[in-house]
Amino acid sequence: MDAERLEEVKQKELGFLDGVRAGVFCELGRGCVRFPDLLAELEKIDYDGWAVVEQDVDPESSEQPPVECARASRRYLREKLGI
Repeated sequence: MDAERLEEVKQKELGFLDGVRAGVFCELGRGCVRFPDLLAELEKIDYDGWAVVEQDVDPESSEQPPVECARASRRYLREKLGI
């Protein structure tokens, strides 16, 4: 999540779809979610299950095509987190 855009959406009291259109959800590694810390916590508890990571994008208002967003996030998972 893009913390600055999220704050703007909160201030304007926008709904979910407007938040998506405003770009609240960004590629992994660009936002405020600390994925390395999350992964470390899961490893501490020996988690061995599934995790779903998704990015909601409005194709009409996105800065780049959704498939490119997905590719960037997948690269982050592979290169930075090793998964």
